Amino acid sequence: MKLSIVIVNYNDKELTLNLLDSVYRYPPLKEFEIIVVDNASRDDSAAALRAAYPKIKIIENPENRGFPPAVNQGIKASHGEYILLLNPDVTVTAGALETMLNFLAAHPKAGAAGCRIVNPDGSVQLSGKRFPDPLVMLFVTFNLHKLLPNNPITRKYYDALEDYDQTHRVEHLMASCLMVKRSVIDEIGLMDENFFLYCDDVDWCYRIHLAGHEIWYLADAYVVHAKGATTKRESFRGIVEYHKSAWYFYKKYYYNKYPKILSGLFFTGLQLRKWWFLASNFFSREKKVKY
Repeated sequence: MKLSIVIVNYNDKELTLNLLDSVYRYPPLKEFEIIVVDNASRDDSAAALRAAYPKIKIIENPENRGFPPAVNQGIKASHGEYILLLNPDVTVTAGALETMLNFLAAHPKAGAAGCRIVNPDGSVQLSGKRFPDPLVMLFVTFNLHKLLPNNPITRKYYDALEDYDQTHRVEHLMASCLMVKRSVIDEIGLMDENFFLYCDDVDWCYRIHLAGHEIWYLADAYVVHAKGATTKRESFRGIVEYHKSAWYFYKKYYYNKYPKILSGLFFTGLQLRKWWFLASNFFSREKKVKY
């Protein structure tokens, strides 16, 4: 088996059906399998997916334990030489899967790759950034990157993919469309299940990077991503989980390396930011939180 596609579904029946339709419309030329892990959906997703695509493998969870545990279940049940994570709100286009497969096969030092990700209107999404160091995390937490948009600290972070027309190395890519070699996963391990939803892809890519493998952005293929479609219905929990994940990432990599005053500032800023977003969301249900 060359490719295993792992999809985590949670109450996204129509989105996942659309994704599967696009995969089978533009499949890779090599043998592949699809594994859908359903995180206790309440919209009869599993039954609908099984009826529409009886050949796919579906794992039904009795509860929603989060994204990384579900991804890990899918990987453990897979047989492919390469693992591709796809969000339900992604639509595959012609040649995208084959391009990523061929690139990883041709580049021994590359451990993971992702293609261009565009919005439904065709505009390009910032699908990759540099790893967030403590100063970047502090600036973003206190919204200093908006007050000082040209500051060199966060500008370098956000401009990691400023040239979307060129294939080049990056530090991390979004898990909405991320292909990883199984040999690399065997080396670094599965996703960290202490994350529930956010920052898990940053952590995984960081571990790939620390192990000496390259991560590549491929400009000559693309998928369409309706960003936020899978999380907007549970924005309150999303706000809480995002801030929990950010603090866990900081503790995992930076807490013991930097002065405790920096950790205290970051933690305080996260709490203030979280409650500000929760209050804003409560008083304006139509307000969307941008991470």
